[in-house]
Amino acid sequence: LKIDNSEFKVNLSDPNTKTNIKYRIFDNKKTDGIVNILKNNDAVVTDIKNSKSYKSPRPPFITSSLQQESSQKLSLSPDVTMSLAQQLFEGVDLNDGSSIGLITYMRTDSFTITPTAMTSVRNYISNEYGDKYIPEKPNYYKNKQRSQEAHECIRPADVKMTPKKLKNLISTDNRNLLRLYELIWKRFVSSQMEKAVYDVTKAVISCDKKYENEQLDFKLENWIIDFDGYYIIYGEDREASDSEIRLNFQFKKGDKVIIEDVNSKADQTKPLPRYNEAMLVRKMEQEGIGRPSTYAN
Repeated sequence: LKIDNSEFKVNLSDPNTKTNIKYRIFDNKKTDGIVNILKNNDAVVTDIKNSKSYKSPRPPFITSSLQQESSQKLSLSPDVTMSLAQQLFEGVDLNDGSSIGLITYMRTDSFTITPTAMTSVRNYISNEYGDKYIPEKPNYYKNKQRSQEAHECIRPADVKMTPKKLKNLISTDNRNLLRLYELIWKRFVSSQMEKAVYDVTKAVISCDKKYENEQLDFKLENWIIDFDGYYIIYGEDREASDSEIRLNFQFKKGDKVIIEDVNSKADQTKPLPRYNEAMLVRKMEQEGIGRPSTYAN
């Protein structure tokens, strides 16, 4: 698509959804008909909406979510993750010859945080990042229906023991131990921070001609971070889904749009992938099978 001197590569949107999902067509005749219309017509901006969008932090880890995140981010199996977590819980040797327990008990299905730990993490956030990063009220997360709540969430024993500080104190050469601690520390601290805020602009561009009675729309979205909130903990390591979408379009409703080039792409549906260990743990949790003590067995 071309508007003035700006060009945008965009998918035709599925008319059956309100979201920006590309259109999958399972009829060659219909595909050819739509492509022909788009190639021989232009379009117009039919809608522009500006809004704020808020992204909430995720809850602190429980056993199942720690195993899943460790698998995805660190490529560690549930068995290895729990073995490392056990070491972090029982105690890690420091350079001065002493040993220190670094996290709370790692077999838990509860998001509960003790009042003392809550006060400690809120004070840490205030001192390190400023009051604007602390929500007015603490973030509480609802436990699952079958949760036994015998233990609190998986969190650092002392939030002031940052991963950077620990790196200078730790005597072990097991890099994965430090990586797992960093994962736990960041998740816990971020869980008690303010939401991230986006400035969002959504535009709908409609082809001048319909296919039969079907409107052919392109949808563009611009997502710019207005306040980073809990993202400040993760920096450039945050999720891909948390990134900005900077199309920087400046057009307005009623602007004419040139459809410069149209391509259709043949694709095949694929079966769902086989479960890996982390995916199986997640499915077991969803189905209410097993307990935190059995997920890694």
